[in-house]
Amino acid sequence: MGRTPDVFNLSFGYREEEEVITTTTTDKQPTKQQQQQQQQHSKEVKIQSHEVNVEYNSDRDHEEILDKIADGQMSLPFKEQGDVVKAQLLCLQGGYDVVKVKVRLTIEPYKPTPKVFRLTRQNNTGTTTLCEGLYSLLKGCDLDSIEELVLGEGVVRILGDIRERFKNVVSIDLSNAQLTELPVEITQFFPRLEVLKLNENKLIDLPSLVNLKSLRELHCDNNQLTKIRTDLRENKMLRVISLKGNKLTKPVMDMKALSKVHTFHLYGNPVEYLPEMHHCKSLRCLSLVNVVVSANDDLTDVDVQIGDTTSSYIPQAISGKAAQKGKAFSAFFTLVFRHSSCQHLLIATALAKIAQEDPSNCVEIGATEGALQQMLTMLLTSDVNVIREATHIIAATSQLPDIAQKLIDSKVSQRIQSLMAVSRGFFSSLLLIVSSPFHLHF
Repeated sequence: MGRTPDVFNLSFGYREEEEVITTTTTDKQPTKQQQQQQQQHSKEVKIQSHEVNVEYNSDRDHEEILDKIADGQMSLPFKEQGDVVKAQLLCLQGGYDVVKVKVRLTIEPYKPTPKVFRLTRQNNTGTTTLCEGLYSLLKGCDLDSIEELVLGEGVVRILGDIRERFKNVVSIDLSNAQLTELPVEITQFFPRLEVLKLNENKLIDLPSLVNLKSLRELHCDNNQLTKIRTDLRENKMLRVISLKGNKLTKPVMDMKALSKVHTFHLYGNPVEYLPEMHHCKSLRCLSLVNVVVSANDDLTDVDVQIGDTTSSYIPQAISGKAAQKGKAFSAFFTLVFRHSSCQHLLIATALAKIAQEDPSNCVEIGATEGALQQMLTMLLTSDVNVIREATHIIAATSQLPDIAQKLIDSKVSQRIQSLMAVSRGFFSSLLLIVSSPFHLHF
């Protein structure tokens, strides 16, 4: 029998920005300088995306595939852009101390350049060796403009083999590549990297990423991570950290250094302790255990969803009956009330919404070890917004007689009186507690 040929799928993604001008007429009364109705013009940028996909068989001539790519590019439905002038700077050595510089100008028809390159291997056999024909094919492809690189199993080695072709890459996706360790080429040759995706692999740990000073997003979902390196604190530009579906129990992370983090996912991890969260003021999306919390920028609209950690990540809206009843939030309550995590405004707001949504959730809060003490501690924080949410939680839970009695026994009224003495601004929120059917006596 003959040798089975290697088969590769190549995809080139093209994008074109189109400016759309919208006109909005204002109905405001004219000022002294405006004697007639003003019109406001705004530009909206729409991005068109198209792909050219080809299949390469190692037994075929790579020149034939290059022709197919060129044909696909010519048929892209982008607007005609006319001709473009390309400038090339040439430095010519004219002697020991003389350098001659020439500028070469050429006029060429406009053609879209690919921004995304995806390469996968159909018949993965565990080998990382690539045929010479593939390298010849890649040599003829336009890769210098690529910004986003997606590589599958068995082809990751091109990160090093033709790295000089990827000088503009700022996003690398190695999901489902069967990785057991991060390729060293990532940190060695891509210091400008902004997005790194490593989902659905077999990674036990991550190496130091301190060389990636521009890294903004780190995705490492559904691996086998048991710890996070402490030097991740050096990646101060991070805004998204997604570690869903790993084996993390005590993720030690300096959230003060990572204060720009907007999205932090630990969904589906057996987390026992959280890092100190209160320094992370930019946090607007957080997932823990089986709960996902997200909010708008000013935290006036907070959404809470839950899912089943024993199945795939399929969140269910908190308004659903199945989500509200039983012990759906039990593990989440245990985690956030264990230490001071509940004092982060995003978490505090989510707790208030959960408590107000259904009495059974209040029962779970009351049954959580340390929850009542943490709620009282929230009243003593310096963040007035956290105090407001704490009053909502206490007001909701105090609707239940046994919890109200526990609050009375914990002398919550003294803390409320202290707050009212300090600032009348808390008065309306504190009335929620006082007006409870099982009101707390002062």
